[in-house]
Amino acid sequence: MIEIPDEFCSTSSIMPQKKNPDVLEVIRARMSHVIGNFMTCALILKSLPSSYNLDFQEATPKLWESCVKVKEALSILSKLTVSCQPVQDLENPNLASSTFTELVRILFQKYNVPFRTAHKIVGSLAGKIVEKKINPKNVTAEMLRKVAEEEVSGISLTVTEDDVKASVDVANFVNMHNVRGGPAPMEVMRMINSRRKMLAETSRQVAEMETNMRNAVKNLYDLVERLIEHQQ
Repeated sequence: MIEIPDEFCSTSSIMPQKKNPDVLEVIRARMSHVIGNFMTCALILKSLPSSYNLDFQEATPKLWESCVKVKEALSILSKLTVSCQPVQDLENPNLASSTFTELVRILFQKYNVPFRTAHKIVGSLAGKIVEKKINPKNVTAEMLRKVAEEEVSGISLTVTEDDVKASVDVANFVNMHNVRGGPAPMEVMRMINSRRKMLAETSRQVAEMETNMRNAVKNLYDLVERLIEHQQ
């Protein structure tokens, strides 16, 4: 829903089209340091007698450290906040770029491009199509070649159109990952059927336990009644 500027993000180590909000993540982590300092001070002050105690000298540095961290975080957070932009078209998400990892894999495995270089090429391509508002489905082998040659590695990269189109085909991407736990339809159906069997077995076990509990309660009542009759 929110577009964060590139200068506050970094690229995913596996997905070249993805922007990670690293600044926000670090700010979130640093606030845990502040909470930790608060807990440290709370424990230092716990059960102290009245008036001055030398324990306070251990608490003061935690206060200064927390003030510095909060000040730094608020400074960069204010710059980030005013730079963010709302995403205009939320109703029509473009899923094709979500499969760019597959294009990296093809370059790496089929065209012997080092993974780091392939990641950089596809990442630059993703930036280009966002900048020029090109639909990822319209990416061509020529566009990929130009990015590789002119902006990234200076290598001559010749990729077939079929490989490029296959990499941005969402349905094809899903079907290709027919591995255990993967998203392919056959594997999803296997997992659904497996869970249904587990659910049925669990339901049977629960029903058996409930029957045993009812029988145990009945036996207990019968025993109590016999004891009462015996005492009378």
